[in-house]
Parts: sequence; C-alpha cells; structure tokens
Amino acid sequence: MKIYSKFFVILPLLFLLSAASPGMCGVVSSSSNLQKDELVIATGVISEIGFDPCKGWGRYGAPLFQSTLITANQELTYDYDLATKFEVSYDGLVWTFKIRDDARFSDGVPVKASDVAFTFNTAKKIVSWFDFSLLKEAKAIDDTTVEFHLNEVSSAFPFLTARVGIVPEHAYGDGYSEKPIGSGPYVMVQWDRKEKVIAMRNEHYYGKKPKFKKLTMLLLGTDAAYAAAKEGLADVAKVSEPLAVNKIDGYRLVTVGTIDKRGIALPYRPSTKEVSEKGYPIGNAVTSDIAIRRAINYGISRERVNQDALNGMGRPVYSNADGFPWANPDVVIKDGDVEKAKAILEESGWVDADRDGIREKSGVKAEFTILYGAGDTTRQMLALAVSEQAKTLGINIVVEGMSWDDALPRAHKDASLIGGGIVDLMEFYNHFTSSYGRDNEWINPIYYGNETVDGYLKKALHATSDKEAYENARKAQWDGTTGMSVLGDAPWVWLVNNQDIYFIRDGLDIDVSTQKMHGHSSYFSILSNIEEWDYPKQ
Repeated sequence: MKIYSKFFVILPLLFLLSAASPGMCGVVSSSSNLQKDELVIATGVISEIGFDPCKGWGRYGAPLFQSTLITANQELTYDYDLATKFEVSYDGLVWTFKIRDDARFSDGVPVKASDVAFTFNTAKKIVSWFDFSLLKEAKAIDDTTVEFHLNEVSSAFPFLTARVGIVPEHAYGDGYSEKPIGSGPYVMVQWDRKEKVIAMRNEHYYGKKPKFKKLTMLLLGTDAAYAAAKEGLADVAKVSEPLAVNKIDGYRLVTVGTIDKRGIALPYRPSTKEVSEKGYPIGNAVTSDIAIRRAINYGISRERVNQDALNGMGRPVYSNADGFPWANPDVVIKDGDVEKAKAILEESGWVDADRDGIREKSGVKAEFTILYGAGDTTRQMLALAVSEQAKTLGINIVVEGMSWDDALPRAHKDASLIGGGIVDLMEFYNHFTSSYGRDNEWINPIYYGNETVDGYLKKALHATSDKEAYENARKAQWDGTTGMSVLGDAPWVWLVNNQDIYFIRDGLDIDVSTQKMHGHSSYFSILSNIEEWDYPKQ
C-alpha cells in the first residue's frame, strides 16, 4: 500500500507570494525575467537563528553569504575555498591554514586571518549546533596565516572548518544574524521572516561571479513550494516525494544526490525509574530487548519502505556511514528477511500466545511508539510504512507526530524517526557515543552504550591519518564480534538515503552533475554551484 499525503493549494498563500513586495509580480520569473538577472527559488524554511555561522547557520553546507575555508565536494573529499592550503603539526595538535589574499567582505574590507580566528573563537564561546570542545584557540599569525590549536588530536577538525562560514571581526555584533556581511557569492539585503530572503550578487566576490544579479528565496515548505511553481511564481522549487509524481507544465523534475539519511533511534536501556538530567524518563521495556531491535532491522524491507513512502526516489541504507569513506560494507544485510526476523523473536521468547496479532514476552506486549516532527510528511510516511510492515512480525508500532521541542525529551523512552547527513566524523561519533548527558539532546538520545564501540570511536576521532580514522570507524560498526550496526547491538534501524527533488523551469541551465553532495536540511544547497547557472537556452 502506497502512502501519500494530501495536497491543498492555499490561495491566500499564493496571493501573499505574488504581493510579497512592490514589483514582486515583475520579479516572478519567465524566460524574459531571467534575462534581467533575476531568479526566484523556493527551497525551504530558515531557522530563527538567522544567518550567523557562529550560531549554526550553514552547518549543513552552502552558507551562501559567507565563505568557508574548505568545502566538501561530490566525492566527499575537499576543495579549497577561502583557504589555499593547510597542514597539521607532527603531534596533530596544531592545524595551520593559509588563506587567499584577494578575498573581501561584501562591504569591501579585506578578509584577513584575524577574521578567521575571530570567527572560530567566537563560535567556541556560543552554545550552538557545533561542538568546539576540541578547539583550544585560533590565532592569526599574519594576514594570511591562521593557526588552530586543539586540546586533543582530532581527525574530525577539517570537517568542522568546511561547515563554519567566516564572519568579519569589524562588523560582527548584535543584529549580525539579520544583516550578515560575508565573503560569499551573494549579499543578503532583505529578510522577511517566514516569507522570503532577497539577496544581491556580491561584486567583491573573489570567485567566478554568478550571472544572476538578484535572488529571491521564498521560505516555503515543500507543499507550498510546489504550489508556487505550479502558479509560475518560482523558477526552482524543492518538493517532497509524493508531489514529484505530479508534473508541472513548463518545468522539469530534477533529483540531486544527498548524504541525508533517515532512521529510527530505538531506546537502548530497560525501562526503570531512571531519568535524564532534565527529569525525563529513560528506557523502554520493548526496544531495550536486542531481539526486538534485530528483528525489526532484519524484517523490514527498506526497498519497500522506499517505494511506499518515497515513491522509489530514495535509496535503502543499513547504517549512517553508508556512502562515506568510513562505511563498513559488511553491515549490508539481506533486505526484508521476515523469516529470520520471526525466528529471532521466537527464540527470544516473543510469542503471540493470545493470538491478537501482537507478540508478548513476560507479560509485556511487543509495542512501542515512533515519534516524528509534526508537519514533516516524509518522516510521517516513513514511520507509517515501517509500522505497516512491523505488523507482519507481530510488533505493534504507534506513530505520533509532535514538535521537536516535545519529541526530543521523550526520545529517551520512545523511538524517534531522526535524520542526519553531514560530512563529519563527529556526527557519526555523536550518534553512538556513551558520552550522553550533554545539553544537546540530539547526541545519542537513546542512551546507547558499548565500551568497545566507544574505544573505536575515540581512536577514530584521535587518529593522525584518514586511513587510521576510517579503519576504526568501520570497526565501531562491526569488528567481527561487536559493533553498533545491525550485526551487533542494532540500536538504530537505518532506512533510506533521501534525494533532494526540484522542479526547475524549462530552459534554465543548471548542471546538477556538478552539484556538491547535499546534506541534511540543506536549505540553499541547490545554490552551491550558482556560479555555473545560466539563462535559458534559446
């Protein structure tokens, strides 16, 4: 059974879009409008943190208004951006970056190494999405040389520098989030919260200048973005999988590869009176049983989930390392092995004695709840697809949507459909480290812990070479005896790798083959190669 969401075209919303600003109807693109250097895209909502990299803006890549030292490319290796080279000291504690000498901020002031040091030192002081605990201090040695002194060896440090946009020391302060100054290809000139962002080309940009002088970014969810494209109000619109099957005259459908994965985090500890630091219950009597976790991992057909929930536009995955250089190929299992799953449950004592379709063990029913972020139709459909298949295993899964503010504290005892996807070993570490109890509830909310896995994770992070880091990350997944993958403790059920899906106006020349790999919640990632975009072909 395929699961689709209903789609409603909200006329008042479209009216607001067309009337969003004086002359907006003139900005709405047609081929002739595009020749006037204007482009309208609808690619998602923006967090209320605004556009301050020190507070987390651009953490998934493509900050647009700021430069990063290096960038992750399609091969998930690195290209230089603001930096021209970097090297690490013999002991692994000092990273030295040289930056280009021709970069200027959008106000014309030269970008110096002191701005880079200021950015990282400021970000370290701010509690945000970034984990700067490994950074001791950043120091500018001269105008083009900056040193990063670490508290400990970290193979993940380059990943961090690819995600932090550089801010100007001379212009940073209160209000920067709303009116950012940076050295990226565009300058933000207007932000109407929850409506749109208008940006103009940064004429001081050191790289190849984009052809489009003006960008209008409509801050819309996927349903509303589809509606905007259907009404001709957007040149590029990011949509969800259910809507992708509906063609739009004058547009072509394009998919872009991502590293954005979805999986179910299964509470690892038994149900007890234990509570978190914030007073929320920890543990689940059902998901704490490894037989339940392994049975779901083996019994669920990820390809069927992909077809039913994503119309086949995703890709089945078996770990959050899938597609990364540190992926362990041994953890890929037979998809949808229902008989193996049933055998695991039977051997562990989960039986349907009362024949009501739900197994039980020691008086406990094989049922639990999966939480997802309300309004996220993709996660809802994935959760429902898993719930439907779990019934054939004798497991009852209740699907419940709510705000993440309400869901995250419950993730210690209820399963959660969580996403992720950053080219960063630190994210891999955070999913599975037993170093929970931090303020950030996204770090291992299920309280998974395995001493051997912890050892491999620490060795991976503290490695002095990529080879050593990746080898230990693979062992953390499965070393032949234990690991956090389906072959070991199976604390997660990884399901699919999403693709980003766009309707693009016919003729608009965008080569998606040169797109950098999109990350989780990628906002403006489609603009990562905006310098290569061109007017409609005649």
